Amino acid sequence: RLLFGDKSAEVTIIKYADFQCPACRMDFESIEEIKKKYGAKVKIIHKHMPLPQHKQAQLSAEVFEALLISDKAKAQKFYKVAYENQDQIA
Repeated sequence: RLLFGDKSAEVTIIKYADFQCPACRMDFESIEEIKKKYGAKVKIIHKHMPLPQHKQAQLSAEVFEALLISDKAKAQKFYKVAYENQDQIA
């Protein structure tokens, strides 16, 4: 599902990620920079790939999807908060 950007954007980034993955956290920071630099020229699609060693990854993905269905702005906020506070997800 489209997370950020316009459906007609010239460039599409598909991100496979886990909200508890440290490498995905670094990718999150890169995506934030891309959003700032390119704005509406890029659309970002988030796809879940929860890793089994991350105990809250599947639940986080489910919460995110539920928010995305009901309120995209809240899903975007969850996305940001989850990565920014990743060390607190146990």
